[in-house]
Amino acid sequence: MMKKDPQIEADICKIYDLLAEDQDAKAQKAIYLIIEELKARTQVEFTDNLFPEQSAYFLQWGRCLELLDEPEQALLKWEKSLNFEPQSIETLWAMASCLIYTMNKPEIAIPLLKDRLIPLDEHNEQFIDALKASELGAMASEDFPDFLIPPANIGEGDKFDGTINSENTNSEQ
Repeated sequence: MMKKDPQIEADICKIYDLLAEDQDAKAQKAIYLIIEELKARTQVEFTDNLFPEQSAYFLQWGRCLELLDEPEQALLKWEKSLNFEPQSIETLWAMASCLIYTMNKPEIAIPLLKDRLIPLDEHNEQFIDALKASELGAMASEDFPDFLIPPANIGEGDKFDGTINSENTNSEQ
């Protein structure tokens, strides 16, 4: 079972508040301080009784990196977290939601959701909805119909007036 440090969790929640209040500089400074603390904690000698803490530290470190708009680095930390606790629902969800919502890579999230996360909690509506959204997103990115791509000759101020005439199309009548 993952043992998160309640003080670090509280600090991360405060960072969300700072970001919501447009205090980005303060939030960024706080994130870097938390990361430094987590770096120090993960440098300790690994023993069996530290595994749950190590997993939590890497999970929290990844959350901080995601807040810094470094999702690839966050994914690497979450992978390290899974090395200590491979069945961590919280870490797997952090990875899946980052892939779907932050990185816009639903096709990569699909196997993570199907093969690892949903089997751990088959009735979790949030996970099931994320899988459905990912499958739709992956299909849309593969088969985006050409007719939905706007022609290059449409100007920024052009509006459709409900009629089709030679001015609106390239065909001659």
